Amino acid sequence: MNTEVRKLTFGKYKGQPILLIVAEHIGYIMWCLENLQWFRLNDDEQKFYDWQAIAIKKYGKRMIFPVETMYKHVKDKEALKCLKTPYQFIGDVPYLPECELTPLLKEVGAIRKRDTKPITAEYDADGRPWWFGLQHCVMKDIEWMSEEEITQMEEYGVTPPMPPMY
Repeated sequence: MNTEVRKLTFGKYKGQPILLIVAEHIGYIMWCLENLQWFRLNDDEQKFYDWQAIAIKKYGKRMIFPVETMYKHVKDKEALKCLKTPYQFIGDVPYLPECELTPLLKEVGAIRKRDTKPITAEYDADGRPWWFGLQHCVMKDIEWMSEEEITQMEEYGVTPPMPPMY
């Protein structure tokens, strides 16, 4: 395992850790891999990139960039084929269990400290109601729906939920 925290030396994320950019804007890293011949990820960065890219495919996350291009840069092709990754999404909240990259990811801020409040049937680890993630997912899906699809829902007696009031 590499223990080096590398930072970008160019662009809008200049000076920020590459691992953090993989966590927060994997599309930018994909763009770098695609367009800058000299740009390479080290072993830890590549492993984290692979985990996250595979999770995006596994959980069907919508991205604003061409995901097939992102998958092209996954090195662990067998894991991609089997959709094997420790990276998970609980609703829209990413989750990575304790692993060999945890110390580095914590160091760069790619893993936020969780609230110490215990998870219960009523509240998640961030103190939000149990339905928060589900509601957020439904709202995202509705944002992607056409007016015709929403009208069809209403015709079948399903009323799209109102945006949450936080």
